[in-house]
Amino acid sequence: MAGGLTPLHPTRVRKYYVPAAQAGVIGIGDCVIKVGDANDNEVRTGCGVYAPGALSEVTRATSGDGNLITGVVVSVDANPDDNGGASYRKTLTESVIGVADDPSALFKVSADAVMVVDDIGLNTNLVGAAGANTTSGRADVLADADASADASAQLLIIGMDRTVGNAMTDAAPELIVKINQHTDQVGALALGALGIA
Repeated sequence: MAGGLTPLHPTRVRKYYVPAAQAGVIGIGDCVIKVGDANDNEVRTGCGVYAPGALSEVTRATSGDGNLITGVVVSVDANPDDNGGASYRKTLTESVIGVADDPSALFKVSADAVMVVDDIGLNTNLVGAAGANTTSGRADVLADADASADASAQLLIIGMDRTVGNAMTDAAPELIVKINQHTDQVGALALGALGIA
């Protein structure tokens, strides 16, 4: 079951900017990465007015080893001019998105296949389509069931979600993960921790 990542607990959420020139849909639960730029002009949404330079620019994070993540999209501000009330960021549409970007945040995500208990504590990457379900607004991204002790992998598997009926042997078990390749990690854990084999 796709749906991207969902914060496990309340966490810090910051607003980020996606320019109109950027192609690609971004859904709730998608992972994004800062691109080293900001909004050049004033941006107005249904949630506020943002002065030039107030919002760091992000793009959808690329799946795979060594690809960094800034955080997970948790909201899309209403854009009275272009977004038409969509619950996701439409392609080629200037948008302001809320991102859970705390490096210590935990998230729930479905795996793309059956897993085993020994995968807990290992690392894995994002997999799935680049886009979002335009009905639900949720991201089409999952955790790769092919876990390993690889410090360059994007996610660290903390455990299995304790929801009744969830099992590692399910076709798409729900996992608890932490971003392992976070853009804002500092110190000895910068750029990922090695999973426990």
